[in-house]
Parts: sequence; C-alpha cells; structure tokens
Amino acid sequence: MLIHIPGILNQTQLQEFREALGNANFVDGSLSAGATASRVKRNEEVSQDDQNIRYLSSVVMSALQQNWVFQNAIMPVSNTMPIFSRYTEGMHYGMHLDASLSAGISNHQDPLVPEKRFRTDVSSTVFLNEPDDYEGGELELHTPVGVATVKYAAGDVVLYPSTYLHQVKPVISGTRLVCVCWYQCTIKDAEKRNLVYELNVASTNLLNSHPGDPPTQKVNFVLHNLLRMWGET
Repeated sequence: MLIHIPGILNQTQLQEFREALGNANFVDGSLSAGATASRVKRNEEVSQDDQNIRYLSSVVMSALQQNWVFQNAIMPVSNTMPIFSRYTEGMHYGMHLDASLSAGISNHQDPLVPEKRFRTDVSSTVFLNEPDDYEGGELELHTPVGVATVKYAAGDVVLYPSTYLHQVKPVISGTRLVCVCWYQCTIKDAEKRNLVYELNVASTNLLNSHPGDPPTQKVNFVLHNLLRMWGET
C-alpha cells in the first residue's frame, strides 16, 4: 500500500530545515548503502556527526508520531535514524531494494553486547523542497499493480512497503532534498496491516458518530482482536 500524507512539516519548519541543510556536512551517500545498493547510489547525505542532525531528526519523527494516519497505518515499533539526502545535477539512486534488516535508533556503544537489529517493513520519504526546485529526481516505485512515480510537495511524506523495488531517477537540474527512514511495524504482513488500518478508520468514524451502538462495539471488538492475533511487539 502506498500512503501519501500531505503537510507533515509546515513552512516554518521547512525553511529551518533548508537553512540547516545549506550549512550541513554532506558525505558520499554510498557509504551508508549495502554492497549491492552502493553500486547504483549516487547522492550525498548529512554526516551523522553533524551538529544539527539529532535536532532535525527529532522534528521529523515528532511530526510523524503526532499524525493519526502515520501511527495507525504503520504502527511502528522501531525505526532507524532519519537520513537527510541531497541530489544535485546528475545524481541518482538506481533500482534497488532496501535492506531487510537494519539498526535501530536505540543502539548502544558497548562492544560486548551485540547490536540490536530489526526488520524493515515500511520505507518513508519526506520531501524537503518543492518539486519545481529540481527537474527529474522522481521516486519510482515498482508495486504489484504497476509503476508509481512520486514527486510530492515540500513537507509531504510517502510511505511504502520496503519490499518494493524502487529508484530515484537522475536529477537533470536543481537540487532534491529529502529525509528517509525505515520502520518495523506491529503487523508484519502488508495486506493484513492494510486491512487493520481500514477497519480502524471505520471504527474511529463509528465511535465518533455512534459510540453506543452495537455495530460500533462489534467493529471495535473485531479490530482489537485482530491486533492481538496478528500484532508483534
């Protein structure tokens, strides 16, 4: 399921982000890719040592956590640190599949304790500048029902299963700025997760309009027992 959520970041936040990224320490993006993806990855990323990275990451994650659609469609239990990427003229990220396992944000530095890893179920891209700011640079997603081309407004986010093959087409001119992140979900299976989300939308609408009606209680009953049956923590 492809999910588009408009306006995760407001114009004040976007301006702050662009100013911070204008002075950020960018490094070769292929350094964070696996052996296969690094061969087709040509972009730049803000160094994890940059002084503003934690603040910018906290703003993005806080905005997502406060969004009802994100929380209920994804139901995240863990996530990576956000990565802030820049694509200038000629840069691209060829066809690839995101890593199936990744490191979470709560990683420790104790060399005697194995690194905690988690499953990547959903990938996200938050667009940080307007589509008119650059030519090309479309996110191309190969879904089970065809190819989807994504180039949303600044502040919007797109969420999609990490099982999709995808690429970022070459930037012809201008600069593309995005923030990407990966999540493990409470429900692993994408089809089951989508069914629970649609049921949750119906349950929420019924609770708001007819809170005491037996059909409302029945829908809520089914929703939460499916979560118990399919959910993981």
